[in-house]
Amino acid sequence: MKKLIKKHFILKLALFLSLISIMFDSIIKLFNLQYDEGGLGSLLVLSKPIWGFVSWAPGEILFALNHNKATHFHVIISYSLGIAFFVFVDWLFYKFIVKK
Repeated sequence: MKKLIKKHFILKLALFLSLISIMFDSIIKLFNLQYDEGGLGSLLVLSKPIWGFVSWAPGEILFALNHNKATHFHVIISYSLGIAFFVFVDWLFYKFIVKK
């Protein structure tokens, strides 16, 4: 596993973004930060599409597919889909670009 993560930088990026996303999501929920409060809350909430891409984009797709309602295990499914996307991109990168 260490060798796999050491070699594939896209997987490292996915794991790093997942950890950052979980940490910032926890801060937002713990302190009940809102985007209209100003300060740190605005910065974290409005920048979520950037640092939270692993969970944010799949989460928005899940909302759209379920008529703007959260599904059961919505967060777990969105992180799983986001990491699976990064794994697929990493596979494509090494299959068609690096191994060429």
